[in-house]
Amino acid sequence: MIPKEQPLRFTLDADILDRFVKRVAAIGRPRGGVAISGMAGLDVVNVRCLLEDGGYIQAEIPGQSEDTFEIGFQARYLIDAMATLRAQQIQFFADSQSAPTIISGAAELADPSTTIVIMPMRI
Repeated sequence: MIPKEQPLRFTLDADILDRFVKRVAAIGRPRGGVAISGMAGLDVVNVRCLLEDGGYIQAEIPGQSEDTFEIGFQARYLIDAMATLRAQQIQFFADSQSAPTIISGAAELADPSTTIVIMPMRI
């Protein structure tokens, strides 16, 4: 059952997020997944990933957030989700930072019947 209220909402550029997550997966195994954080009123969202060697990769991705948030996902799950969605923008909806997250395409090209639910991870 998908909750009707999802106060945690943000939208990201799908292509840039996809390239970032794939780059993280190619460089080294992520330790702790991909953390996504944003602040209301800004038009960029911070994405970072800790690597097993103690280093990290970070990028600012064009996006929008209705509130300040921080949430994490396994890199492999994000890659699989983005391969399924064909959209220029990806929307994320969740009840909280630890609740199942709904991912869908935000553009006219997106298939409205495609909705993906993934569990976030602790970051």
